[in-house]
Amino acid sequence: MCAGLLDDDKALGQVTDMVSFIPQNKLEIDLQAARADGGNFAAFLPNFVRASVFVPSVSDVHKNPGDFQPVLFDQEGEPRMIVFTAESRAASVSHVGPYVKSLPVQRLVTGMPMRTGLLVNPGESVGFSISAAGLRRLAADISRN
Repeated sequence: MCAGLLDDDKALGQVTDMVSFIPQNKLEIDLQAARADGGNFAAFLPNFVRASVFVPSVSDVHKNPGDFQPVLFDQEGEPRMIVFTAESRAASVSHVGPYVKSLPVQRLVTGMPMRTGLLVNPGESVGFSISAAGLRRLAADISRN
Protein backbone atom coordinates (compact mmCIF):
# COMPACT_ATOMS: atom_id res chain seq x y z
CA MET A 1 0.00 0.00 0.00
CA CYS A 2 1.27 3.45 -0.74
CA ALA A 3 2.98 5.48 1.91
CA GLY A 4 2.19 9.07 2.79
CA LEU A 5 -1.60 8.75 2.69
CA LEU A 6 -2.18 9.80 6.27
CA ASP A 7 -2.85 13.45 7.04
CA ASP A 8 -0.93 15.09 9.86
CA ASP A 9 -2.65 14.65 13.25
CA LYS A 10 -1.82 18.21 14.26
CA ALA A 11 -3.87 19.51 11.34
CA LEU A 12 -6.83 17.58 12.73
CA GLY A 13 -6.33 18.77 16.29
CA GLN A 14 -6.57 15.17 17.47
CA VAL A 15 -5.84 14.15 21.01
CA THR A 16 -2.91 11.76 21.24
CA ASP A 17 -3.99 10.18 24.54
CA MET A 18 -4.88 6.65 23.46
CA VAL A 19 -5.46 5.42 27.00
CA SER A 20 -9.10 6.59 26.87
CA PHE A 21 -9.73 4.71 23.61
CA ILE A 22 -11.10 1.23 24.31
CA PRO A 23 -10.98 -0.91 21.15
CA GLN A 24 -14.27 -2.62 20.34
CA ASN A 25 -13.08 -5.01 17.62
CA LYS A 26 -9.98 -6.40 15.89
CA LEU A 27 -9.79 -3.50 13.45
CA GLU A 28 -9.65 -1.03 16.35
CA ILE A 29 -6.99 -3.08 18.14
CA ASP A 30 -4.89 -2.97 14.97
CA LEU A 31 -5.56 0.75 14.46
CA GLN A 32 -4.59 1.58 18.03
CA ALA A 33 -1.32 -0.33 17.64
CA ALA A 34 -0.62 1.38 14.30
CA ARG A 35 -1.21 4.86 15.76
CA ALA A 36 0.86 4.25 18.91
CA ASP A 37 4.43 5.49 19.16
CA GLY A 38 6.52 3.10 17.10
CA GLY A 39 3.43 1.74 15.35
CA ASN A 40 3.43 0.92 11.66
CA PHE A 41 0.51 2.61 9.92
CA ALA A 42 1.61 1.38 6.49
CA ALA A 43 1.30 -2.21 7.73
CA PHE A 44 -2.20 -1.42 9.05
CA LEU A 45 -3.56 -0.12 5.72
CA PRO A 46 -4.08 -3.55 4.04
CA ASN A 47 -6.10 -4.67 7.10
CA PHE A 48 -8.14 -1.47 6.92
CA VAL A 49 -8.87 -1.96 3.22
CA ARG A 50 -10.14 -5.52 3.87
CA ALA A 51 -12.39 -4.38 6.75
CA SER A 52 -15.80 -2.76 6.86
CA VAL A 53 -16.56 0.62 8.41
CA PHE A 54 -19.75 2.25 9.62
CA VAL A 55 -20.93 5.27 7.68
CA PRO A 56 -23.49 7.65 9.19
CA SER A 57 -26.19 8.79 6.76
CA VAL A 58 -28.64 11.67 6.78
CA SER A 59 -31.30 9.50 5.14
CA ASP A 60 -32.75 6.13 6.12
CA VAL A 61 -30.53 3.75 4.15
CA HIS A 62 -32.45 0.72 5.37
CA LYS A 63 -35.78 1.85 3.87
CA ASN A 64 -34.27 3.21 0.67
CA PRO A 65 -30.62 2.29 0.04
CA GLY A 66 -30.55 4.54 -3.03
CA ASP A 67 -30.99 7.61 -0.83
CA PHE A 68 -27.67 7.08 0.94
CA GLN A 69 -26.37 10.52 2.02
CA PRO A 70 -23.19 10.19 4.08
CA VAL A 71 -22.23 12.82 6.62
CA LEU A 72 -19.46 15.06 5.31
CA PHE A 73 -17.04 17.28 7.21
CA ASP A 74 -15.25 20.19 5.58
CA GLN A 75 -11.54 20.03 6.30
CA GLU A 76 -9.69 23.01 4.88
CA GLY A 77 -12.06 23.28 1.93
CA GLU A 78 -12.14 19.57 1.13
CA PRO A 79 -15.14 17.41 2.05
CA ARG A 80 -14.31 14.31 4.08
CA MET A 81 -16.74 11.43 4.48
CA ILE A 82 -17.09 10.51 8.14
CA VAL A 83 -16.71 6.81 8.97
CA PHE A 84 -16.23 4.83 12.15
CA THR A 85 -14.43 1.59 12.92
CA ALA A 86 -17.18 0.47 15.33
CA GLU A 87 -20.91 1.00 14.89
CA SER A 88 -21.45 2.38 18.40
CA ARG A 89 -18.99 5.24 17.72
CA ALA A 90 -21.33 6.61 15.04
CA ALA A 91 -23.65 7.77 17.83
CA SER A 92 -21.37 10.79 18.23
CA VAL A 93 -22.79 12.25 14.99
CA SER A 94 -26.34 10.88 15.27
CA HIS A 95 -27.69 14.44 15.48
CA VAL A 96 -26.73 14.92 11.80
CA GLY A 97 -26.51 11.30 10.63
CA PRO A 98 -29.02 9.19 12.56
CA TYR A 99 -28.77 6.18 10.22
CA VAL A 100 -25.71 3.96 9.86
CA LYS A 101 -24.64 1.73 7.00
CA SER A 102 -21.82 -0.81 7.09
CA LEU A 103 -19.64 -0.69 3.98
CA PRO A 104 -16.53 -2.60 2.95
CA VAL A 105 -13.62 -0.14 2.88
CA GLN A 106 -12.41 -1.43 -0.49
CA ARG A 107 -15.78 -0.67 -2.08
CA LEU A 108 -15.97 2.68 -0.33
CA VAL A 109 -12.49 3.80 -1.40
CA THR A 110 -12.87 2.75 -5.02
CA GLY A 111 -16.30 4.40 -5.26
CA MET A 112 -15.53 7.71 -3.54
CA PRO A 113 -16.18 10.95 -5.42
CA MET A 114 -12.92 12.39 -6.82
CA ARG A 115 -12.75 15.41 -4.48
CA THR A 116 -13.81 13.70 -1.23
CA GLY A 117 -11.48 12.45 1.47
CA LEU A 118 -12.09 10.19 4.45
CA LEU A 119 -12.23 11.03 8.17
CA VAL A 120 -12.03 7.94 10.38
CA ASN A 121 -13.26 8.07 14.00
CA PRO A 122 -13.63 11.86 14.33
CA GLY A 123 -13.68 12.99 17.94
CA GLU A 124 -11.89 9.84 19.09
CA SER A 125 -8.29 9.76 20.24
CA VAL A 126 -7.52 7.00 17.72
CA GLY A 127 -8.41 7.86 14.17
CA PHE A 128 -6.99 9.32 10.99
CA SER A 129 -7.80 11.30 7.90
CA ILE A 130 -6.95 10.69 4.25
CA SER A 131 -7.22 13.44 1.66
CA ALA A 132 -9.03 12.95 -1.63
CA ALA A 133 -5.65 12.68 -3.38
CA GLY A 134 -4.54 10.06 -0.86
CA LEU A 135 -7.73 8.06 -1.45
CA ARG A 136 -7.13 8.13 -5.21
CA ARG A 137 -3.64 6.70 -4.63
CA LEU A 138 -5.08 4.06 -2.30
CA ALA A 139 -7.77 3.17 -4.86
CA ALA A 140 -5.07 2.81 -7.53
CA ASP A 141 -3.10 0.51 -5.21
CA ILE A 142 -6.22 -1.58 -4.62
CA SER A 143 -6.92 -1.95 -8.34
CA ARG A 144 -3.31 -3.05 -8.98
CA ASN A 145 -3.49 -5.80 -6.35
